[in-house]
Amino acid sequence: MQSFYKYWGKARASSDSESAYHLLVYHSLDVAAVGWIYLEKNKQFLNFFAEKMRMEHEAVQRWACFWLSIHDLGKFSGVFQFQRSDIVQCLNNQTSTNIHYTERHDSLGYWFFRDHWQDLISSEDLDVFDSIDPWVRAVTGHHGLPPKSQGPGARSNAFYRDSDRSSAKEFFQVMHRFFFEDKINWDDFISNPSFQDSGRNLSWWVAGFTVLADWIGSNTDYFPYLTESVELTIYWERAKDKAEKALNNTGVLAQEVELSKSFEDFFPHIRDSSPLQTWATTVDIQPYPQIHILEDVTGAGKTEAAMMLAYRIMASGIADGFFIGLPTMATANAMYNRISDFYFQIFNGDPNLVLAHGSNEFVERFAASVIHSQKIQDNDDKQADETATARCIAWLADHNKRALLAQAGVGTIDQVLLSVLHSKHQSLRLLGLFRKVLIVDEVHACDSYMQRILESVLEFHARAGGSVILLSATLTKSMKRKLIRSYSRGCSSRGLNECSKAAYPLVTTWSSLGYELLEEPIESRSQVEREVHLIYEHEYEKILDDIKQIIDQGKCVCWIRNTISDAVVAYNWLSRMIS
Repeated sequence: MQSFYKYWGKARASSDSESAYHLLVYHSLDVAAVGWIYLEKNKQFLNFFAEKMRMEHEAVQRWACFWLSIHDLGKFSGVFQFQRSDIVQCLNNQTSTNIHYTERHDSLGYWFFRDHWQDLISSEDLDVFDSIDPWVRAVTGHHGLPPKSQGPGARSNAFYRDSDRSSAKEFFQVMHRFFFEDKINWDDFISNPSFQDSGRNLSWWVAGFTVLADWIGSNTDYFPYLTESVELTIYWERAKDKAEKALNNTGVLAQEVELSKSFEDFFPHIRDSSPLQTWATTVDIQPYPQIHILEDVTGAGKTEAAMMLAYRIMASGIADGFFIGLPTMATANAMYNRISDFYFQIFNGDPNLVLAHGSNEFVERFAASVIHSQKIQDNDDKQADETATARCIAWLADHNKRALLAQAGVGTIDQVLLSVLHSKHQSLRLLGLFRKVLIVDEVHACDSYMQRILESVLEFHARAGGSVILLSATLTKSMKRKLIRSYSRGCSSRGLNECSKAAYPLVTTWSSLGYELLEEPIESRSQVEREVHLIYEHEYEKILDDIKQIIDQGKCVCWIRNTISDAVVAYNWLSRMIS
């Protein structure tokens, strides 16, 4: 028996049951199997990798899943294994070591590869390590943060016994042969001129992909613990079957978009669509990533226009879902109630709709939509009931870190902004936005800090081919210009023409197909049009006199001041004047 069969990867809290632990080699293949099936089911994600790496789909699939299989290389360290000395005693008949588990296994795995890569890869070219390093960091950092690269004791030898190093190297080589079948060698990848850059650029999504595969591959509902020895090819086929069931039941796979839907299908209560809604229904949709900015007054039907536009983008085949970000939990709750009445008409099958913010468990309608895993069956009442308006598999609803993985979502904008911040599991959020139409409502509500982060989100979203719809009633030209520039930069565009029109209402559109920015003035709905007369007054005494005259006429007046001290001064003046 090969020595790596003597290492455990997962364990129960107690050893009362017969299968108290799961062998490390099996857990590694479980995670790789989830990744394998995910790529088979998500051809667009696989194509995204293949285009960036300039490799064939099968080669990319084998490459990615090989790295998934060694994501837990750090668990071969003796300090990790002896956290459960009872299992080590059972597997190896060895007693405890004096080395203490002071570093997490994710960093230990990265350190091991960095210290021994020349023994693992048949090349001494430094470029090989530089090219592969982003992949190793991405998969070993599968607990939400990158592995440590330096610090006290950042050497693997202090944490691995000789037997551990030997077993880890053997496991690495076996996995290499297992996935590449001696048909693909390192040079097939490393010799590609774009490979090193592609590894760095893809590492954000590789990290999220690894976290997802590890979370699902660790779920004992689908991958029960196994201690007996099974031939790897046999176990691999079993693991893939389990992975397909797990992926179907966790709700992370896309559903097909229903075609040929009309505005009236989604919003039958709207008899006369607004000019903005008519535009969203009739504008040509380019089959390329795109950004649209809809500026119109409150009550012009921007939400319905955005949803119709998002549906048409999805129906064109360049997106699989949507997420709507709003500035507050209250506005997110209100939007969820509106979207949940019709979102299921957009998709075939049983799509999930998630409400993502810090207090979503208190929203009764969302809580009622959550379906627990034991109920996800063909005869599930929530799926079969034609009157059901929303559903969300519990695995997605369990934590906001997973929420963006749902095909449809509504939430606070911070859930999106966290995808580019230095936060735990940010890469999983970034993965969740892949192939989504990102809709940001009330985008003008972003302050300077939030806007800069949103610009980064738009750039990353554009890199992965995502589309964006921004809604506002009061968007400044400067803010609009920066947001469009960020998106076009993510599409590697140069020479984008500037926003020039001051018309209002206005629709601004840009597609990665070309460099021309289109600005189209539109009419507003007559019922919401208002005429406002402006008089500029700079003299303090004259303002006070005008206010007094208005009050004497029995009318109301609102005086907005810039600071608290200004408001206090105004209050004191008016108190004396009115009394």
